[in-house]
Amino acid sequence: MELENAFVKDVMAEIKKDQPHYNTLSTMIRNLEEKGYVGYEAFGKTHRYFPIVKKKTIVNAL
Repeated sequence: MELENAFVKDVMAEIKKDQPHYNTLSTMIRNLEEKGYVGYEAFGKTHRYFPIVKKKTIVNAL
């Protein structure tokens, strides 16, 4: 999955196997935002998320 900017529904559409509930995925993305891994742009009550930390950095940290 290589989305540049995405709403939660866009991320849901990319998950083909073992798809989590929408609210669960939304919470996971918000947690990543709180930790500084992703940022967001607000559009009314919805948010479009984008990566702040590069994937390579995250993988190397694991």
